Amino acid sequence: MIPPPRTDLRVTPVGDGLAVDDPVTGGRARLGPESAAVWRAVLEGHHHPATLIAALPHLRPATIRDRLRQLDDALLLDGERFATQRALFERAQPLPAAADLPVRLDPALRHQCVRCGASCTGVHVGPVPDTTRAAVERLGLWRAVPGATKPDDAFARGQGPTGPWAMMRRVGEACFALNDDRACGLHAAEGPAAKPPICRQFPYTFTRGPDAVHVGLQMECARFEATLPAGAERPVAAIEAELTALVAEGAEVFDLPDPVPVAAGLWMSRAEYLKRHAWFARSLAWPPHGPGLRVLTQIVIDRVQRRHPPDAWRALAYWPGADEPDVRTARARLTIALRDLLVRLAEAADLGGRALEAEATATAGEVLDLRRLGWLETSMVWAGADACRLWNLPWHAAVREHGFVRQRDLAAGFGRIDLMVCLAQDITRARAAAGPSVQDANDGMRLASRVLRMAPVDALLRAHAFVLRTAVLGGDAPDIEAGPWLGVPA
Repeated sequence: MIPPPRTDLRVTPVGDGLAVDDPVTGGRARLGPESAAVWRAVLEGHHHPATLIAALPHLRPATIRDRLRQLDDALLLDGERFATQRALFERAQPLPAAADLPVRLDPALRHQCVRCGASCTGVHVGPVPDTTRAAVERLGLWRAVPGATKPDDAFARGQGPTGPWAMMRRVGEACFALNDDRACGLHAAEGPAAKPPICRQFPYTFTRGPDAVHVGLQMECARFEATLPAGAERPVAAIEAELTALVAEGAEVFDLPDPVPVAAGLWMSRAEYLKRHAWFARSLAWPPHGPGLRVLTQIVIDRVQRRHPPDAWRALAYWPGADEPDVRTARARLTIALRDLLVRLAEAADLGGRALEAEATATAGEVLDLRRLGWLETSMVWAGADACRLWNLPWHAAVREHGFVRQRDLAAGFGRIDLMVCLAQDITRARAAAGPSVQDANDGMRLASRVLRMAPVDALLRAHAFVLRTAVLGGDAPDIEAGPWLGVPA
């Protein structure tokens, strides 16, 4: 019997779909038209696959089964999956305030800016605090913005979900505060405290755990090949002190959730995850890094999956006319969708005069090859040992900051890092086929990271996390989701 929707959920119509607020998990699920139709049919008493198929003649049996499994994976059905995992959410432990925790930086991730100015170019810097706006007015830097007649003209403003925001305007491709020496005019005149917090934080990322704020790196610095050796000369304690001050001032900090998502429909307690996390950290010593992480990911998923009793209604035999999702077809569809999206983004960036964004998206679209996912190639003999260390850096940073979990769940996040490394290598080959340098490899990594962090690209990858999971786990992931999450169009 198919379990019914839970009665404690708060359901709100949204267009042709539904928004479902869950008081147990604290989450909100968005149901598209297909999932909403399946939800209503089950609510009306169609608790067997045959009767459910008859009640929804406009949907294919495979689609009905897929959407129903997604509802169950999201713990929206009152069945065995929810019953066995409910306690994980009810026993969840709150995290201490980030400012009360020590900041932990792995020595391999030390970074020291070499003032190339590239990170101040091609991006919108912000949000901008009042202290920065006051410094811009005090120093007269706003006059660098063409057409500005007053200090406020130097900022682009808008309204977000948390309130109004302001961003630094650009002159050409660069932030207006960037001076002729490729240095920040705010920093040069009044020190780092005058800059927006995001500038002071870059390229570090913070993830709050129960015992510390864990530090990782964004892979978008244009000079990692120079900044990492420069940072290696600085004591870890000195950098940690600077980052601690940033966290205390309210820098962006992600939370390590409790429970931790492992794959679609599978969670484990944060305490248990942290015990397993030591395996991932140790696997960095295995050459090459990737396969060690893949094996450990599969072990974790297998062990979590064993706790859940089999649900007969989920078995293919119960669904006349349905079939299992074709992994190769799903990967091919995502490849086409990503390429089309990157072409549109490149055209829009070109028309808007955003040269760096146009180059990044156009190059990524030309070389994108999702068939490489799962190869976990971390060695680039043709670029030398220094390039190999750069390619391994995303894996290292993701493990140290718990980035696999932060980017959706353990399996999908792992696949996302793999995609970034593969894409970065292919961009490097396309840009410098003959004798690429370490800087070429660095440029490839920066462009790949920038593309994958774009909001439309991120949304598409999240909607098709099934492909990332199967690439990592060889197509054997249990109860994997197929297609857009809960039927919401990407």
